[in-house]
Amino acid sequence: MRTATAEYAKRPAAFAHEKRDCSVRALRIAAGIDYLKAHNTLRIAGRVTKRGAYNLTMHAAARVFSLVPIDLPASGAASEPTLAQFVRAHQKGRFVIRVNTHFLAVVNGVVHNWAGHNGARTRVKRAWGYV
Repeated sequence: MRTATAEYAKRPAAFAHEKRDCSVRALRIAAGIDYLKAHNTLRIAGRVTKRGAYNLTMHAAARVFSLVPIDLPASGAASEPTLAQFVRAHQKGRFVIRVNTHFLAVVNGVVHNWAGHNGARTRVKRAWGYV
């Protein structure tokens, strides 16, 4: 599983104060937009600055950029695909992925994530992408 952190870690100086912005970073990369546009879209969808986002917030923001929910097996640790399984099954495309309490992006089989604790065996809870 290939990973990239440089692009994911970028945050404009004007947002240096921001915290818990993994949803903004993941949406920015998956939708191919700038940080400000992703930040504002999630804010309008209900994300509070420095507070992170929830599934419904990401769902609303993802729809703005035509990212649609990806069908995953029903919830339950044993049935949820691992990040590695998701990447193998989705080698082409741009996706926002929800794992536990974190968002990351997958673009053409490359995981974009700055939080190193989400490895290949992390379970994918939700996903949005271009179909």
